[in-house]
Amino acid sequence: MKRQPTERLRADAASDGHTLFVWRHPRPEGAKGLCVGAGCDLPVSTRRAKRLARRIQAHARRHQLPHEIWTSGLRRCAEVGRWLRRWGWRHHIDAALRELDFGRWDGRPWAEISKAEIDTWVQDFATATPGGGESLVALLARASSWTGGQLVVSHGGWMLARRWMAEHPGQTPSADQWPAPPAYGACWALPSARSIAAAAGATFRPQSQGGPSGAQSAQSGAQSGAASSAVSGP
Repeated sequence: MKRQPTERLRADAASDGHTLFVWRHPRPEGAKGLCVGAGCDLPVSTRRAKRLARRIQAHARRHQLPHEIWTSGLRRCAEVGRWLRRWGWRHHIDAALRELDFGRWDGRPWAEISKAEIDTWVQDFATATPGGGESLVALLARASSWTGGQLVVSHGGWMLARRWMAEHPGQTPSADQWPAPPAYGACWALPSARSIAAAAGATFRPQSQGGPSGAQSAQSGAQSGAASSAVSGP
């Protein structure tokens, strides 16, 4: 029986020494009804951040992985890394792990963003720049070419983008093809950038990384109406 794309991805990830284990950040506070992207730095509760950090710690122990975590710079990701740092881990903050940038939409209630603007984005889902921010094509390229460490805390849209490029090499999605985001705190095993490039028949060129900078960045789309799950959710 022919394996489905997700099954192939899991099998490839299991055999690839450079597999990434990526967790979506915990549920942020105050996100309901808002467009939450790179320019919206919502807090996350101490309890939720610490709980996810404990899960990552246990995963690293179980799989004998280095005590080194990469996160986006926004609090909903970085607070998890800070807990791990308190326990002796190395914590890297990398702006390349941020979510889609929604530009002037960031932090605004979806109800205040005009239907015409959202419709324009949905109709040109891959290349439009919602709110004058970042296109999905740019996110796909950024997520699929990232070459940091194996343990990551990032955002729903970033995770979807990397998995899309692994499962649909060389293709760009329409809005109705874009899947639902992972649950908060969910972990996905995702392939290396080299594997993704090879599947697309491209020459692998490592992306320049931000390393352990203090840059604040990230996002996590919350969509309303036709765009209710178009990128990631809050």
